[in-house]
Amino acid sequence: ELKSILATDLLRKTLSKIALNQYLQLTYIPAPLTIYNDVYKLLPGHYLEISLSGALTKNQYWDVSYEENNLITDYDQCKRILRETLFNAVEETLVADVPVGTFLSGGIDSTIITGIAHKISGKQLDSFTIGYHQKQFDESNRAKLSSEMHHTNHHVHYLDFNDTLSELDKLILNFDEPFADSSYIPTYMVSKFAREHVKIVLTGDAGDELFGGYSKYLIGYYSNQYNRLPPWIRAAFKHMLFKIPDRFAFTRKARKVVNNFGNDIFNQRLSLMCLGFKHNEIKQLLTEEYRVDNSLDFIAKYYDSQAETTDELSKALYTDFKVVLEGDMLTKVYRASMLASLETRVPLLHKEVVELASKIPSKYKINSKNTKI
Repeated sequence: ELKSILATDLLRKTLSKIALNQYLQLTYIPAPLTIYNDVYKLLPGHYLEISLSGALTKNQYWDVSYEENNLITDYDQCKRILRETLFNAVEETLVADVPVGTFLSGGIDSTIITGIAHKISGKQLDSFTIGYHQKQFDESNRAKLSSEMHHTNHHVHYLDFNDTLSELDKLILNFDEPFADSSYIPTYMVSKFAREHVKIVLTGDAGDELFGGYSKYLIGYYSNQYNRLPPWIRAAFKHMLFKIPDRFAFTRKARKVVNNFGNDIFNQRLSLMCLGFKHNEIKQLLTEEYRVDNSLDFIAKYYDSQAETTDELSKALYTDFKVVLEGDMLTKVYRASMLASLETRVPLLHKEVVELASKIPSKYKINSKNTKI
């Protein structure tokens, strides 16, 4: 942990300006940077080698590659191989000498993982979800339906803001550097809740990044639809959209489409990755001394690195896999679950699943406005 390095007093704490700019835009700091100069994270799929003389080299031992000449073009074959591969992955993650449960939100990924785990284990598993008294946030009914289908011993913890207030200081201190994904809080609470019953849970993480599940992947589709409107209708719609309160999912999504209209597809993707301050807001927020205009250039390098494919969605999925999944999603779940002394395992991140996902054509992942086909 970063705080362990700081405790040695071997490091002079100076702020990394690049990391600060990345955090304010992305809401997290992806590898290899940390908030401090001269302290770095090891990139996924890499290892460090230190010679007896003290020379240090970083080596990459694995990466996923999207290649157009390596696609599985038969739809039924894709389904069959994916099913077999997921079953093998879940079977491996179930191997344990302590009780294993699942996080079950009722979404596609957690439901599939829970269903496969039930079929393989042949016994009733414990499943866990967070519920909310506010209906607009609550998904516990979907989780209950999934639980009934797969015969789990289901546990629901209804979260109230008072539950989290007493935990906030501990939660913030658990992160050694700035991190602003608010779902970190319910992730910790469901981990703490699950730890009362099991020591390991399987999660559905990575399904959206591998198989195109996020609505943000539809930005190209909605931009094209918006572009078909006559200019005067677009102008009237934009004027009305920014006059009404920003309290609804539709208005938030529509504003993203309108704000990104006219940008090339990469910059649309980049804008949707920036859940914090936008570039023009950073100019207002930071003095010139602390502002780093090219702090997100590394994202374009990931996007452009998939030279073996011309498929735009594949480039976007790879970029999210390398940046968002590493810097935000997995960091959130790992830190939150470890704070609760709960081990999380991610079947969808088994090497065979990841490599298979790169061989599935984009048209079998997203078609028109249907995601994660």
